[in-house]
Amino acid sequence: MKLSKRQRDLKAELGDRYSFEKNMSDNDVKRLQRDIPEFFTDSVVAKLVMGCVRIDAVLYKLGNILKLGYDVYLKDRPDSEEWIFFDTPNDVVKLNEHSMFFTLDNVVTDNDLSYIECNFESLNGKLVEPVDKGQAM
Repeated sequence: MKLSKRQRDLKAELGDRYSFEKNMSDNDVKRLQRDIPEFFTDSVVAKLVMGCVRIDAVLYKLGNILKLGYDVYLKDRPDSEEWIFFDTPNDVVKLNEHSMFFTLDNVVTDNDLSYIECNFESLNGKLVEPVDKGQAM
């Protein structure tokens, strides 16, 4: 499938911070959906990383069926190793780089995110003071 101009430009700009990997073929996914293993855990079928944002195509169990869905993750710092869950778009999952790019690009655009900067509002958790065990009794 031919890349769009925007996709080519972003791929060039991000360099090695752009990657696509597909862990299962479409036929493997269909086979699993047809013959569901007794003990199935969520599986990342494909992943597109674009700088500070990532989209995973995930195969998950819902009742007695296996479904495909998207999960989007962000980094809180460009150099961070950790990814933070952000959203689950309702787009129809297609296991190719082109479709995943457009779904992720829509999430980035709609939420004023960035591929190269971490410009989302940080939510700080509540600080918990340690309890002196001698006074707690």
